[in-house]
Amino acid sequence: MFQVGIYARISKEDGDNEQSESIDNQIKLIKDYINKKDNLILCDIYIDDGYSGLRFYNRPGFQRMMTDIKEKKINTVITKDMSRFGRESIETSTYLEKVFPELGVRYVSILDNYDSFTGENTEVAPFKILLNDMYSKDISRKVRASFEIKRKNGQFIGSSTPYGYIKSKDNHNNLVIDEYASAVVKKIFALYIEGNGKSAIATILEKEGILPPSIYKKEILKQDYYNPNIKNKKVSWSFQTIHQILTNEIYIGNMVQKKQETISYKVRKKRTVPKEERIVVEGTHEAIINRDTFNTVQQLMENRMRSLTANKVDTNLFAGTLQCKECGCKFTKTYDSRKKEFVGYVCSQYKRHGNLYCTSHLLKRDELETIILHLIKQEARKILQRQDIDKLSEMANATLKNGIKNIKMQISELEDKIKEMKHYKQKTFEHYMDCIISKEDYTEFATTYDKQINLLNHKIKELYSLINEKKDSEKEDTNWVDNFKDYINVDQLTREMVVEFIDKIVVDCHYNINVYFKFSANR
Repeated sequence: MFQVGIYARISKEDGDNEQSESIDNQIKLIKDYINKKDNLILCDIYIDDGYSGLRFYNRPGFQRMMTDIKEKKINTVITKDMSRFGRESIETSTYLEKVFPELGVRYVSILDNYDSFTGENTEVAPFKILLNDMYSKDISRKVRASFEIKRKNGQFIGSSTPYGYIKSKDNHNNLVIDEYASAVVKKIFALYIEGNGKSAIATILEKEGILPPSIYKKEILKQDYYNPNIKNKKVSWSFQTIHQILTNEIYIGNMVQKKQETISYKVRKKRTVPKEERIVVEGTHEAIINRDTFNTVQQLMENRMRSLTANKVDTNLFAGTLQCKECGCKFTKTYDSRKKEFVGYVCSQYKRHGNLYCTSHLLKRDELETIILHLIKQEARKILQRQDIDKLSEMANATLKNGIKNIKMQISELEDKIKEMKHYKQKTFEHYMDCIISKEDYTEFATTYDKQINLLNHKIKELYSLINEKKDSEKEDTNWVDNFKDYINVDQLTREMVVEFIDKIVVDCHYNINVYFKFSANR
């Protein structure tokens, strides 16, 4: 007897037909199939409603099903067709050809007449999987093209409206003014023209109890709003939020879209689109800020930036290394507002939000550089002992070997995938010769396999280059002791010294400085 788990999935994103592919229809079809078989027992139903078939990791129903499989609660998975299981070719193939066989799981796709237990139609599965993948790619291309047309026509297509606007009830692609939020936007522009800095404006709004955009959208407008850049639950007005409002052309009636785009239909990670490639359509909606006011603010910001950078001859020696112990945020440079001189570093959380969330932890530039230079020289003297040199050299060599070993494992996996693709391509040719598929289908499949093989070969080439880079850097890694010797008697701290020897510098509210070295004598 087989313990069955029904898996049903639907997603508008990858082009599924909501009516014919509904969850209820899928489950009904599978139950009818089970009822006609004597050796199948339904144990559970796993549903992912609204999840793309291109990804497996984020589907709660699928993940619960995999847990039950590993706990031996079910040993058979049945779907309406393979596209319900997954649309991404490589990962779907991995599950059906490696993961399920290793776990002793039988997989049945009803409409594809596929059954891994009986071997029925298993030779056609690779082609079905590829077609599902190609279908998703085609749908993604059409959706993108549709969005592009709407953007060029000045229609708003975002899920969350810019602060100060809401969607028109008559047409969700049009923006209309939100009276409350637009008043706050006007206040921000007025405060900046009066001479208040962006951090100061954020503090003023915070003290007045005005909700920041992210909270306002969720709690007042009831929008399904999510900002991935907000890592701290304690959300407030910030320097960056004020900056975004002051520089956004949306407030003078211009629609600015395509600021970000996904890398591909398989990868949800986004990239920032350069300004010259963004789509700007003027006069698409009512303005909150008149053009003269907006231009005045842009000029003021430009003048302020020039004054701050006029005397900026030094790079930030500690960029990315200075960290606040209290809030965990990085430190940023601070300037004397009167002399326009770079004087030191403060907690970035404090600079953005004021003392409501952290203290400045102000570190004077000259004093900090003197302290760090002294500590590096002190560490160099401690670490330049023969026994420590030997230990650290062994550690460097071991790290290098492990790194190369991991890369070689990745290469081996990719080579296995290439063999798999070539096997599928050969099978396609055999099916063509046996008149199972047409010449057009063969050409289409073969072209797809060749593209995947080329991509895998390119990735292998990159990994081999990475191995060579690691080998080339081995001498540099093993010569770090000589570099320490060179720095024992130096009188000036450099960016290179900080990057080479320091992992991070943590500062607490009492100005205690803890330096974590990459090569420590205490390790």
